[in-house]
Amino acid sequence: MPGSESVQTEEVRARAIAASIMGVSDRYVGDAFRLQREDPAAFAQVRAGKMSLSAALKRLGTASGAAAKPAVRLAAFRYRVIGISI
Repeated sequence: MPGSESVQTEEVRARAIAASIMGVSDRYVGDAFRLQREDPAAFAQVRAGKMSLSAALKRLGTASGAAAKPAVRLAAFRYRVIGISI
Protein backbone atom coordinates (compact mmCIF):
# COMPACT_ATOMS: atom_id res chain seq x y z
CA MET A 1 0.00 0.00 0.00
CA PRO A 2 1.66 3.23 -1.10
CA GLY A 3 2.26 5.77 1.62
CA SER A 4 1.62 3.40 4.52
CA GLU A 5 5.27 3.45 5.55
CA SER A 6 5.15 7.25 5.64
CA VAL A 7 2.07 7.20 7.87
CA GLN A 8 3.69 4.69 10.23
CA THR A 9 6.85 6.78 10.39
CA GLU A 10 4.83 9.88 11.24
CA GLU A 11 2.95 8.00 13.98
CA VAL A 12 6.21 6.81 15.51
CA ARG A 13 7.66 10.33 15.40
CA ALA A 14 4.52 11.83 16.93
CA ARG A 15 4.56 9.24 19.70
CA ALA A 16 8.24 9.95 20.41
CA ILE A 17 7.62 13.71 20.53
CA ALA A 18 4.64 13.30 22.87
CA ALA A 19 6.69 11.01 25.10
CA SER A 20 9.52 13.52 25.24
CA ILE A 21 7.16 16.33 26.19
CA MET A 22 5.51 14.25 28.93
CA GLY A 23 8.78 12.80 30.20
CA VAL A 24 7.80 9.17 29.63
CA SER A 25 8.80 6.43 27.19
CA ASP A 26 7.23 6.24 23.74
CA ARG A 27 5.99 2.76 24.65
CA TYR A 28 3.98 4.31 27.51
CA VAL A 29 2.37 6.74 25.07
CA GLY A 30 1.59 3.90 22.67
CA ASP A 31 0.01 1.89 25.48
CA ALA A 32 -2.15 4.87 26.47
CA PHE A 33 -3.26 5.33 22.85
CA ARG A 34 -4.16 1.63 22.62
CA LEU A 35 -6.15 1.87 25.84
CA GLN A 36 -8.01 4.93 24.56
CA ARG A 37 -8.90 3.08 21.36
CA GLU A 38 -9.86 -0.26 22.93
CA ASP A 39 -11.40 0.76 26.29
CA PRO A 40 -12.44 4.42 26.43
CA ALA A 41 -14.03 4.03 29.88
CA ALA A 42 -10.79 2.74 31.41
CA PHE A 43 -8.86 5.48 29.62
CA ALA A 44 -11.14 8.07 31.21
CA GLN A 45 -10.39 6.60 34.64
CA VAL A 46 -6.65 6.75 33.96
CA ARG A 47 -6.92 10.32 32.74
CA ALA A 48 -8.90 11.29 35.88
CA GLY A 49 -6.22 9.69 38.06
CA LYS A 50 -8.55 7.01 39.42
CA MET A 51 -6.58 4.11 37.90
CA SER A 52 -2.98 3.61 36.84
CA LEU A 53 -2.19 2.92 33.21
CA SER A 54 -0.63 -0.43 34.08
CA ALA A 55 -3.74 -1.51 36.02
CA ALA A 56 -5.97 -0.49 33.12
CA LEU A 57 -3.79 -2.39 30.65
CA LYS A 58 -3.90 -5.50 32.85
CA ARG A 59 -7.68 -5.20 32.97
CA LEU A 60 -7.75 -4.76 29.21
CA GLY A 61 -5.58 -7.85 28.77
CA THR A 62 -7.87 -10.01 30.89
CA ALA A 63 -11.01 -8.55 29.33
CA SER A 64 -9.85 -9.35 25.81
CA GLY A 65 -9.24 -12.97 26.74
CA ALA A 66 -6.39 -15.36 26.22
CA ALA A 67 -6.81 -15.31 22.44
CA ALA A 68 -5.48 -11.77 22.23
CA LYS A 69 -2.10 -12.67 23.71
CA PRO A 70 -1.63 -16.41 24.02
CA ALA A 71 0.77 -17.79 26.55
CA VAL A 72 3.63 -19.53 24.82
CA ARG A 73 5.55 -22.33 26.44
CA LEU A 74 8.80 -23.35 24.96
CA ALA A 75 9.38 -27.05 24.82
CA ALA A 76 12.47 -28.34 26.53
CA PHE A 77 14.92 -29.54 23.94
CA ARG A 78 15.75 -33.15 24.69
CA TYR A 79 17.60 -33.94 21.53
CA ARG A 80 20.84 -32.67 20.14
CA VAL A 81 20.74 -31.10 16.74
CA ILE A 82 23.14 -32.75 14.33
CA GLY A 83 24.23 -30.80 11.31
CA ILE A 84 24.48 -32.81 8.14
CA SER A 85 26.07 -31.41 5.04
CA ILE A 86 25.56 -33.05 1.71
